[in-house]
Amino acid sequence: MTTSLRTRPLLGALLLGALLGSAQAAPVALRAALSGEDAPAVPATVTLLGARGEQTVTLPEGGAVLDLPPGEFRVTVAGGATLLTPSFTVTERGADVTLRVQPDVTVRAQLPATAAPGETVTARVTLSSAYGAPLTLTPDLSLSPGLLLLRRVNLTRTLAPGQTVTLEVPLLVGAAEDLGLSVNIRGLSARADATLLGRAPARAQVDLDDPEAPGEAEDTAAAAGTGVRRLTVRNVGGEDGVFPVQVQAQGVRDARVLRGGQPLGGATLSVAAGQ
Repeated sequence: MTTSLRTRPLLGALLLGALLGSAQAAPVALRAALSGEDAPAVPATVTLLGARGEQTVTLPEGGAVLDLPPGEFRVTVAGGATLLTPSFTVTERGADVTLRVQPDVTVRAQLPATAAPGETVTARVTLSSAYGAPLTLTPDLSLSPGLLLLRRVNLTRTLAPGQTVTLEVPLLVGAAEDLGLSVNIRGLSARADATLLGRAPARAQVDLDDPEAPGEAEDTAAAAGTGVRRLTVRNVGGEDGVFPVQVQAQGVRDARVLRGGQPLGGATLSVAAGQ
């Protein structure tokens, strides 16, 4: 019975540990994985403490098959991770054990502060690992409806212990509103968020008053035969704007633009957002 269990196939497994005697040892399929159902497996170095002492085992990503005596084993993991499975029990028939670990991983996300609809921006996702073994991570991005992914980007990276990598994701701003992205990694508690204010570009709204309506502008007429029309320019966009000024009037020999009773200097008009 012991022999048939010990030779049961385990994908990617390696046979580790010394045989303690067929009558006393039982086969244990042991692997490490991130937390959560169907979370990916990870390599790990763990120490097993049982009734016969302790044993340090390096588990590859696919796990390993060990021969261990029946009983309870306490587990510790090498630095750079939190162990969520502190112990397991081996029966006379053996055991199939998944050790859940939380590697020390930091996730950061960054977006520009503002952008106008139609602009292309770059989101940056930074991953840092303090885990004691190489760790393969695949960030999952969640985008606001007003942020569009311009092209598919392979975000999977394998980080060595102590390594930091930065990934760049091109996005298209599609709305003038608060936008954001969230970064999650399946099986890890680490996550990050970033926000961007989608601002409408400067846009001029021009209103010309009724020539028969009285107004303060009429008091600025310098001489007889001079007509004054009130021109109101509003910036209804979300950013400050500089608008070109060009006056065309039929049947008028000399048309000038005054601001505050004085000729407008230059050929442009600066108007702050909302003014």
